[in-house]
Amino acid sequence: MSTGTTQTLQAQKRALETEVRDLQLQMKELERVEQTYEKEYLDKKNYPADKGLLYKLGLHSVQDFTIATFFVSYVFFALVMILYGTMISNTKFTTFFIMFLVMIVIGLLFGFALIRYG
Repeated sequence: MSTGTTQTLQAQKRALETEVRDLQLQMKELERVEQTYEKEYLDKKNYPADKGLLYKLGLHSVQDFTIATFFVSYVFFALVMILYGTMISNTKFTTFFIMFLVMIVIGLLFGFALIRYG
């Protein structure tokens, strides 16, 4: 092998070693960022906000807020469905009663699923 080829290979080796070092530094930085993010997330989850309107309503964590938002949305959806079904039906009381029960059952199923898996 000639000296030019050896020097070229050594230069490539140094370049690759530098690239490997850079990648290792990037991996360490990403691991640090990930750990910081996880720590901050867990801190926010364990020590939620202690002021504001949501706190006064008893919604102390993001999960509480999500469940409350789902509950309010479901109540509005159920009311619209019950009113719409009752308006277009000939037997208003029977339709209202059946749709009311169906919406309660669906709401309970969602609630149980949230409690079990949430």
